[in-house]
Amino acid sequence: ADFPDEFLTPVKNSFQTWNRVSGSYFQTYYAGSTDQFGAAYDCQSGESGNENVVSYLEDWPESLAGSDVVALTSVVYTTDTGEILDADIRMNGQHFHWKVVTSVSRDLTIVDIQNVMTHEVGHFLGLEHTTEATYQGNSAARHATMYANTYPNEIKRRVLDDDDIAGVRAIYPIADAPSRACEPPEVIDHVDIPAGFDPQRFA
Repeated sequence: ADFPDEFLTPVKNSFQTWNRVSGSYFQTYYAGSTDQFGAAYDCQSGESGNENVVSYLEDWPESLAGSDVVALTSVVYTTDTGEILDADIRMNGQHFHWKVVTSVSRDLTIVDIQNVMTHEVGHFLGLEHTTEATYQGNSAARHATMYANTYPNEIKRRVLDDDDIAGVRAIYPIADAPSRACEPPEVIDHVDIPAGFDPQRFA
């Protein structure tokens, strides 16, 4: 499905929440729309064939994840260094109603875009789920953005917990920042489909 225009701002806000963490050098940039499928890593094309994509799926493949999964982030990384090579986020538009929540509803399928996407961006950056055993905040693990479960109409995970902030600082400490900052990509807007693309591989 085409990505809904009204989702763009809350998704951008979700990325900006992590961009604003002081003490972390990692920054993400919005580079425009694409028709790239964005659900697998093409090791032959390198960077040019592996855009980081946020997709909205109205047909959610059961082979991808169960119908109770709100969203899924796929991360490809090297096992030797942990370097992330590609990351893509898919939103389950078949089983959930995505919206900007302004008041609590009785509809248990409604999820707040920014609430869920802020969690998924944490995975995009390489963070795992927060557990009681690993929690390093001042409250409880269930209040962390990276806690595994979310609830209908919930919005509290739009804001990072101290544990979330500690996690991204640990992965991307400002002391280890590259000597030269990455240049933001030029905005793209294209309809290129990778050569040999077979959507059935991912159905």
